[in-house]
Amino acid sequence: MSRAASLTLAELLAGFAEVSAELANQPVSGLALDSRAVRRGDLFFALRGGDRHGLDFLAEVEAAGAMAVVWGPPCSGPLPAAGSGLPLLQAPDLRHTLGAIASRFYGDPSRRMAVVGITGTDGKTSCAHFIAQALSDAENGPCGLLGTLGLGVYGAVEPTLHTTPDALAVQRWLTKLAADGRRYAVMEASSHALDQGRVAGVEFAVAVLTHLSRDHLDYHGSLDAYAAAKRRLFVDHQPRCAVLNLDDELGRRLAADLRGHTPTVGYGLGEPPLPMDRFVRGETLELLPGGLRLAIRSSWGDGELQAGLLGRFNA
Repeated sequence: MSRAASLTLAELLAGFAEVSAELANQPVSGLALDSRAVRRGDLFFALRGGDRHGLDFLAEVEAAGAMAVVWGPPCSGPLPAAGSGLPLLQAPDLRHTLGAIASRFYGDPSRRMAVVGITGTDGKTSCAHFIAQALSDAENGPCGLLGTLGLGVYGAVEPTLHTTPDALAVQRWLTKLAADGRRYAVMEASSHALDQGRVAGVEFAVAVLTHLSRDHLDYHGSLDAYAAAKRRLFVDHQPRCAVLNLDDELGRRLAADLRGHTPTVGYGLGEPPLPMDRFVRGETLELLPGGLRLAIRSSWGDGELQAGLLGRFNA
């Protein structure tokens, strides 16, 4: 998927990488992160993946017609010889800025819709589908949906390898939604994706925290590092609104930290641990053979919810 009006290399990489005068006005027709997907005129991004680096595939990329390569460290060993024929541009923090570069290339698609981001150890997929269903109607069509089960729109998703795919795939998905006139998109934001910058460049209207427990410590190393990755959705991305589980320790810390500059809605079961102007609280929970019944108190009024969901964890 290419941009309707191409940017020059200098326009695209301004603030991210130095571009020489002789390359500055070269047009960029597309972006590629996989050497097998490169088309003529594409800008190829070379990052380390597993035990290989994208720079290992320069011959294939050049043969496919790439116009230049932007590479990010770490790169073990010497760089390929300059005589390879492809301009090599270094971007010091490419893994965390690739999403912002892609967003610029595609015309900042997340600004053309309201994007809801959901993070947490448990409940991301269920919440994403509930919210996407609520935002899908006859007027707006199906809501965009990205997560564990795939990406696409509510009711029609295609499987992906990761809960949150790479930064280029995220921006292409948003671009397709914008082109189709979608007003809403819901996406799961995993801790890996937040740590690796896969959602960089996405402007979130709402960020939601479900629940945090011990998980993925083989990757993050500690519970504090895991929580810090989740926290990025609410601090680094600066959503217009946050929705936080106040029964969760991270949710309570975030509510205190965001007070005064990010409108926040707190939710949970029982009495709120901190005073909140906007809240939704489950007061009385009944577990029924066919689902649950929950009495609700909120800053918008009181009510009762009946749902065909089993177990307290679904409340």
